[in-house]
Amino acid sequence: MYKNGILEQQTYSNFKGTFDFDTYSFNLYKIEFDTINSPFTIKCPTSTFHLKNISVSDSLHYDCNFGLDCKGIDLATTSIYANELRPGNISGIKIKAGDFNDIFGAHCAAGISEQ
Repeated sequence: MYKNGILEQQTYSNFKGTFDFDTYSFNLYKIEFDTINSPFTIKCPTSTFHLKNISVSDSLHYDCNFGLDCKGIDLATTSIYANELRPGNISGIKIKAGDFNDIFGAHCAAGISEQ
């Protein structure tokens, strides 16, 4: 959330996709979804942000939704685990990898099988 072009606050959405901010002054605020290092692009609003005027008579806004599109299948490694690795010994390495979008519950690769 930006006020006068300065980043005021950041937040995360919960599992239902809702989010909130606390404002300390009545003003015009710009609300953006950060897509840096994210497997998504913003589909709507087309401006990619919302402008909300917070006032005494209108301090709650429920219409700050963002439509997201998957950038595609984004394969990534999320964890690597190994026992002690020593020269001359055989050790197992466990790698958890897959579609990075699933971490966000997006399931962009649903219905796609490996060949």
